[in-house]
Amino acid sequence: MNYLDFFSQPPKMYIFQKNSNKTTFGGVLFLIYMIIMIIISLIYILDYFLNDKFIIEYSSYLNPNKGSSNIFSYLDIYNSSISEYNPLINVSFNIFKADQSKKINLSERFFIFDPFESKELKRDTFYQKKVSDLCLVIGYKCEDENCTLNQEDYSPFDYYLEIKYNGFVLNHQGDIPLQNDSNIIFKKMFAFSFTHIIIKLLSWDIIKYKEEKGIFRLFDRLIGKKNEYTSGYISSVESIDITNPLIGRADIFDTNIKLIAEFAMNSENNYIEYKRRKISLLDAISKIGALFMTLYSSFIFIFKYYSKNFDDYKIVQSLFNSKLKDIIKEKEFKNIELTKVFDNLNDNLLPNNQKDFSINNKNEDENIDNIQKGNEQNFKQLTFAQFFLNNIYCKNCTKFKDQEIIRICNEIIENYLSVESVLYNQILMENLLKDYNWNNQQLNNLDNIELIMKLKELL
Repeated sequence: MNYLDFFSQPPKMYIFQKNSNKTTFGGVLFLIYMIIMIIISLIYILDYFLNDKFIIEYSSYLNPNKGSSNIFSYLDIYNSSISEYNPLINVSFNIFKADQSKKINLSERFFIFDPFESKELKRDTFYQKKVSDLCLVIGYKCEDENCTLNQEDYSPFDYYLEIKYNGFVLNHQGDIPLQNDSNIIFKKMFAFSFTHIIIKLLSWDIIKYKEEKGIFRLFDRLIGKKNEYTSGYISSVESIDITNPLIGRADIFDTNIKLIAEFAMNSENNYIEYKRRKISLLDAISKIGALFMTLYSSFIFIFKYYSKNFDDYKIVQSLFNSKLKDIIKEKEFKNIELTKVFDNLNDNLLPNNQKDFSINNKNEDENIDNIQKGNEQNFKQLTFAQFFLNNIYCKNCTKFKDQEIIRICNEIIENYLSVESVLYNQILMENLLKDYNWNNQQLNNLDNIELIMKLKELL
């Protein structure tokens, strides 16, 4: 099972007894990052609560059966077993003429005939019909052989057929986006003329609405919730002038009549599909989280060009400061030891040893002064811009003192903190310890280390 543990992290390397070297520039950069993300988060949260909660996609499929030679080929694509594509609708018909500001119903000499059921249809009366059975003929009952238009039926404008049928509610942001409603009536008007015969091909466009819910649709299946809705409407109309009607007079009445217009479904069968996906608060949070990581990576990318040079510079500076502290401690230790020795010496030897001691102190003081002086000269305070510019600094070009200091610090770290260098020195040190004879055996014991002693007290 150990091989399956992908969560364990490799050992960390600490710097200056801390997890990382905290810098002022890094703090400022992080503050800017947090301000930007707070503003972005507020914008996304406000956008979620104030705007629409659904994303809508629209697709239109035109003329899937284009090219059919049979004008009644729409019957082939309507499957009677699928009521969504061939619904049973309530439909009524009326014919009238326009008189500028109002409409006037035509006389009973105009009639509407259903060729599928071979009967005359009453006006403004609702019939239940399947869409595939929606076909009718408009004719005129003639009073003479010439079929002269009665003066009462004359109109300087066109005549109109009005079709009413039950509609639907399309609400993209509602709980149910597409809902058939018998209380909603759609109206469609078509013009025709008494002087010439026309056939009008109607198009029933199917609307399908799909809810995209991801894995949540599995729960909808368990509870039987519907995620697809279907409806339709009469859309485009194509008019064709014909010489002879498709339905003969003998098929309608035995009386003297004139066929004026025919209406039938054509074979276009345009198809419209809507898809919508609900925007949840989790979507807004996920977008904010993605922007957090993207912006965070951008800031880290910028900051690493500063921190690399700055950390190397501070490490080398710390080494110089540590060397100075070690020399001072060594000097203090020698002063204490020599003082004890001088107290036990003879008075005759004291002057010479004091002289030697004074000379040694003088040399050590000069050494400390030189290190302090070098420390003050070389490790002056540099601006963060200097550490950025070092990334494009070239030592073969014009040399700048500040840039050379940073470059040399980087080179020191690269030489001595590289893996091969650490490994090589570790091998040499281990061989040296094997050949070493300890003068003080207590130093060859971890129990004498102060931190180990404190840890053992707690265990």
